[in-house]
Amino acid sequence: LRYVPGQNNNIAQANSALTPALRYSAKELLGKPFSTVLVRNEPKSLDRIFKELEKKGYSHNIDRSLKTKKGKTLHVSVSCSMLGDDLELESGKLFIAKDITKIKRTESQLRERNEELNTFIYRASHDLKGPVASIIGLINLAKEEMETDATMAHTYMEMIAQSAQRLNTVLMEFLELGHITQSSIKYTFINF
Repeated sequence: LRYVPGQNNNIAQANSALTPALRYSAKELLGKPFSTVLVRNEPKSLDRIFKELEKKGYSHNIDRSLKTKKGKTLHVSVSCSMLGDDLELESGKLFIAKDITKIKRTESQLRERNEELNTFIYRASHDLKGPVASIIGLINLAKEEMETDATMAHTYMEMIAQSAQRLNTVLMEFLELGHITQSSIKYTFINF
C-alpha cells in the first residue's frame, strides 16, 4: 500500500493496492485528510511518525491501524521517508504500509493459546503436587515407624502406594490428553 500526502497531509496519491484494501475509490480518497483512513485514536500516533521523519528523514516498521470504508480495522506496518526533488529539496513524504492483519490475528490466537497453556500447567502442577507431597510425607512417617512399629510402617507403605497410583492416574490422563490433541482428524464420507 502506498500513500503520498500533499499539503496539510491530505492524500495526494494512493496506489492501486491502497484503494481496494481500504474499499475506497481513488476519487474518494484524493484530497481527503489522512485521518479519514486512520482508526479513531491513531491521528496522534501519526504526529510521532512526522516528528521521526523530521528528525531522521525516515521511519520504519511502525505498527498502526487503518480503517476501511466500512469501518473494519486493517493492521499495517508503516514505513515512510521524505521525498526530494532534483535539487534535494523536500517535496513530500512517502508512506508504505504492509498489511499485517493476519499476523496480528495469529499473534492474538497465540496469546490466547499461551494463556490456556499457562492455566493448564498451573492446574496440572496442582494436581501433581498433592500426591507427591503425600508420598514424601508418608515416606518420612514410615522411616520413623520402621524402627518401632512395623505394622504402622506397612500401613504407611500402603498409603504411599495409593498416592503413587493417584499420581500415575493423573500422568496417564495427561498422556491421553496429549494423544488426543496431537491426533489428526480423519474425515470419512458417509453415503446416506
